[in-house]
Amino acid sequence: MSDGFAAVREQPTVASRMVSRLESGSHVDCGDLVEDVTGVEGRLWLSCPNVGGYIASRLLIPL
Repeated sequence: MSDGFAAVREQPTVASRMVSRLESGSHVDCGDLVEDVTGVEGRLWLSCPNVGGYIASRLLIPL
């Protein structure tokens, strides 16, 4: 993860409500990549049901 924290969003968009946050260094399992629902090109989100929402893919580092 990036420095600071990653917001977990209700929907795959920055404008969506934040449902929780993950501190830097957290380990989380995520599923499929999802396109931004507002249509922003190049912005992808990861569906992470085990933490209750979506996380911007650029904020996560694969293990």
